Amino acid sequence: GTYLNISLPISAAVTAYARMNIYQYKDSVVKQGGTLYYSDTDSIFTSMPLPESMVSAELGKMKLEYVASRAVFLAPKVY
Repeated sequence: GTYLNISLPISAAVTAYARMNIYQYKDSVVKQGGTLYYSDTDSIFTSMPLPESMVSAELGKMKLEYVASRAVFLAPKVY
């Protein structure tokens, strides 16, 4: 076939790991009393900053890209 260079089990494992990882960030915000406004595969929008231990250039950590005073979330990937 055309797709001989892909591995579905590896793809599934990577995306499952990413979902578990992003859940930890979302859970941290909620447990600290913050509001989770939106999340996607690799990002979250919250009412508060993440703990410093979760923010880094290290692989698997989040980085702060924007600080917004207002935002509108219309649909997935439309903000």
